[in-house]
Amino acid sequence: MRAFASACPDPRCSMAASGYVYAPTACQTSNAVCKAHIFFHGCGQGIDDAGNIVAVHSGLNEWAEANNIVVLYPQAARSQAVPYNPEGCWDWWGYTGADYATQLAPQIDTISNMLIALNG
Repeated sequence: MRAFASACPDPRCSMAASGYVYAPTACQTSNAVCKAHIFFHGCGQGIDDAGNIVAVHSGLNEWAEANNIVVLYPQAARSQAVPYNPEGCWDWWGYTGADYATQLAPQIDTISNMLIALNG
């Protein structure tokens, strides 16, 4: 598992500056066909609250290793100002704006760009 930069250019994002990615051995060393999975942690479980505990100890990396699945662990961040996100939750209620549940939402757009970057 390694850390990666996950900066969101939109100030509404409420995302940490870095996240984690786990790439199985076969996905790093061969021409294996690998899929991707995005793990959205719960409120209060982001990098600022729990470090890498959730990403390391969820059991998902072992499952991913056995099934050639790259796991992306983006990180939501706490915010006491606009956007108000005091528990470090992903936006499931609209704090980033009316488009929060669409592909135009700043968090979704940023994570989509992370997947594109991982694909090289």
